[in-house]
Amino acid sequence: MEKTFAIAYKLRYSETSDWGREYIKAYNEEQALKSFAKIKKIPTRKFKAVNEWHWEEGVWSAEFC
Repeated sequence: MEKTFAIAYKLRYSETSDWGREYIKAYNEEQALKSFAKIKKIPTRKFKAVNEWHWEEGVWSAEFC
């Protein structure tokens, strides 16, 4: 049975910051994070751990909080 996972992240642009949250249905947290990475086009191969993931959303840089 699928559960809904909330993926929270922080967005930064210069001295401004904001928060984002995506809700993803998956069977487990790992699958939810993989789906999130695919949606956001995060190049995950270069990171050893999920907490190291960072990506760009337009002029904003994002990372997990």
